[in-house]
Amino acid sequence: MSPARSFVDTVLIARFELLRALQTWRALALILIYGLVCGGATWSMIRVIIVPLENTLASALGMPSTTRPGAMLGQILGSEQYRNQLLNLFDGNEAAADLWLNTPPTVTFFVIISYVMVPFLGATTAAESIAIDRQNRALRFEAMRTGRLEFVMGRFLGQAFLMTVSVLTAGVIVGVVTVASMTNVNIPLLVTALIDVTPWMIAATLPFLGLGIAVSQIMGSPGPARVLALVSMFASWILLGMSERPRVADSLIWQSVGQLLPQTWSWDLWTAPERAGPAAILVALGVLYAAIGLPIFLRSDL
Repeated sequence: MSPARSFVDTVLIARFELLRALQTWRALALILIYGLVCGGATWSMIRVIIVPLENTLASALGMPSTTRPGAMLGQILGSEQYRNQLLNLFDGNEAAADLWLNTPPTVTFFVIISYVMVPFLGATTAAESIAIDRQNRALRFEAMRTGRLEFVMGRFLGQAFLMTVSVLTAGVIVGVVTVASMTNVNIPLLVTALIDVTPWMIAATLPFLGLGIAVSQIMGSPGPARVLALVSMFASWILLGMSERPRVADSLIWQSVGQLLPQTWSWDLWTAPERAGPAAILVALGVLYAAIGLPIFLRSDL
């Protein structure tokens, strides 16, 4: 198959995967749950963090307290108290704290929620992508029309498109909740910040989507595939913790393990001034993870 034909097949399969997924309740539930969790977390963050900060600052300045936050947001962003909270969030990394200091707090919180939540959603959803068609034998008809490599990469790209829709939807909900819950919102700054973080958030999910696709190639039904994807997710966090232990941190083997874990580069993505490098590595890890199941998938009887 020529490279051009391979590319076209991959894109067509990705388009089919996205359109098919958007017609299922699982994908719609993914988008809805992610959006509602991010929106609810944003509202809670405004009530629990921003309101007390504004009231504390207002009390120090001899001004009346407020029930609808936003009037003193500029002073909060410039306060030492808010910077200290960012320092605690980023484990004392002053460069990372300064990097996020002028970002709207709701956008920062949106990124934090996504950093924790999206990998699990992405891995478990992608784990169904191929396994469900292996279970109902529909896969053999699709495999007759294209190569298996194109099929796998197309499914991976389709899941990336689906996650893009999810992140965009959640970002819109976060923006609406922010504007509805706060006063004096700098809407251009809010929109710019949401647009700025979106591609990096999508890049951070790709290795976990690739992990789900790899599991989906190996397992013959979606249920066990989802379980194995979750187990693999937890295993990656355990390996990350082990690679950062003082006793093994200097080991070349454990250093290599740490470099192959997406969490390492996801953290760099949000704490380093230059994000293109970590993002490119995350994209490469996504493709690499998706290809892990290829040797088994190429030899399997569909």
